[in-house]
Order: sequence, then C-alpha cells, then structure tokens
Amino acid sequence: MGRDEAKRHCVPGPDGASYFVPAASHIDSMPESQAVQPAPCSTRMKETNQFRRWQRRSIRLLADLARLSRSCQDEDGEERLHRLRVALRRVRLYLRLARPWLGPDTMDEFRRWSAALAETTGRVRDLDVGLAWLRGKAGASEVRELLRRRRSRLWNKSKVRLSPPPTALAAALEGLAESKERTRQFAKRLRKRTEEFKAEVARQSPGFPGSSPAARHELRRTLRRWRYLHELLLPCRKHARDRLLKLLIQAQEAIGEERNRHVTDGLLRRLRGSGGRTELMERLERERAEWACRANAALKTIGDGLRRNRAKPWND
Repeated sequence: MGRDEAKRHCVPGPDGASYFVPAASHIDSMPESQAVQPAPCSTRMKETNQFRRWQRRSIRLLADLARLSRSCQDEDGEERLHRLRVALRRVRLYLRLARPWLGPDTMDEFRRWSAALAETTGRVRDLDVGLAWLRGKAGASEVRELLRRRRSRLWNKSKVRLSPPPTALAAALEGLAESKERTRQFAKRLRKRTEEFKAEVARQSPGFPGSSPAARHELRRTLRRWRYLHELLLPCRKHARDRLLKLLIQAQEAIGEERNRHVTDGLLRRLRGSGGRTELMERLERERAEWACRANAALKTIGDGLRRNRAKPWND
C-alpha cells in the first residue's frame, strides 16, 4: 500500500457505495474535488465475497451429504433424513449457479445422483411427516402403528440405495480458481436468479388463498430457492437481523406446515382397516386452514415490499 493510500480509509456513503476518505489531518491540504472519491474496488470486493461464500458453503454441504448418507444407512432417524434432504436441496440450487465452470460431465453425474437420492427418500419422508403429526394424538395409536410398519418396510428397501455424492464434484469445486471475470459472472448469475424468483413469488402469491395444493407446493419451492440465494448475499452474522429473510422463512415454513397436513391427510385416506380417522382428518383440516392464514399474512407483507420502489422495503 502506498503512502498516500495509507492515509485514507474506506467508509460507506449515503448511496450504499464505498468511498475513500482522507485521514482528518490531510483533508485541509487537499483540493475539494479529491477529498471524497468513489472506491472502484467496493463492487469487486462484494462480488468476491459472494463467490467465496458460495464456494465455501457448497463444499461444506457436499461434505454434510457424504456424512449424512452414511449415517442414515447405519442408524435410522427422521431428523437425520430431513437434514439430508435439506442439504440436497441447497446444494442442487447452489451448483446450478456454477454450471458454466463445472463442466457438463460433472453436472450430469451430479444430476443423476441427486435425482436418485431425492426419489429414494421422498416417500419415506412423507411417512415421517405423518408419523410426526400423529405422535401423541388421542385415538391415533392404531393408525400410527400401521404407518410405522409401512415406513419400516420402505426404509429397509430404500437405505441400501443411498450413496455419497460423486467425489469428482468436491474436487471440481475446490479447484475453481478465483478470478475477476469469474466472480463478476457468478455475481451476475446470482442476481439474475434471485430476480427471477422474486418475480415468480410476486406472480404466484396473490392467488394463494384459492390455489391448489400443487400450486402451493410450487410457491413454497420458489420461496425456498429465493431464501437460499438471499442467504448467499449475506454474511451469516446478518441473517438474524435481515427482515426479508425472516419473512421468507415464515412464509416457507407456514406453507410447509400446511403441506405436511395435506400429505398426512392423504396417508390417512389411503389406509384400510383402521378406525378413528374421522376426528383426525377434521383436526387436520382445521390446522391446514390456520397455517394457510399465517402463510397468506407473510406473503402479503412480502408482496407489499415488492411493490415498493426502495432498496430495502421490508426494513420499514
């Protein structure tokens, strides 16, 4: 760093950009036009941090998937399986951002592996959702035992097909060199995908109250993807204070709870030779309506923010 540069420090300006400001002892001796200068490195630094954050989290997710796929085979558990599927959803979205650099062969291998894993665990997860809701409910012991047996049979067939992610993928991620052009392109792809999900939420959310279960499921997936990309834009220390992130989580989780009760209702309707289902299904319907109201409230707040022409409309 040169002597003149060392006498300046970088501060945020009112427009959100970073500016180099001279040290107080040198301001008086400088022409007014040189006192505050835009820092061209600020955007590049932000893009570099986003690329590094994405690369670091993607590598960690692949390691989590390898560990969880092994532990699920060794020891059964609904929470472990849930974490496996969450990690899979995140890494699938993250890797799409790097498709130009990972190569078609690597991406095709990962796509086949991830699709097989999602299919293998999907039906088991549905049964876990139903069993979790039925736990502790009066009059649900017979129904729960039937689902538990079905789940056990299905899992014994499914777990042998679990496998860790392709080893070439982690090596390819770790080998991605950081460059000005690559970080710029990555930031552009990240912004573009984020804007696409925002537009899709704006289009889908007004019709949520009268939408079908399939449409609500698709909206939840879009919210989840927007949330995951928004998290990439932020360092972890800012997650807890970010208003938009909180709203996305509220809407996603509320629709998820409503969806879980829809799945459980379907499981109960398909059971044969079990009694006591009527009261359980009536309770499911009431709870579905309650969670749908919560989801709609969060979606309305998100939609209001999307219609405002300000940088951070959800922080008002």
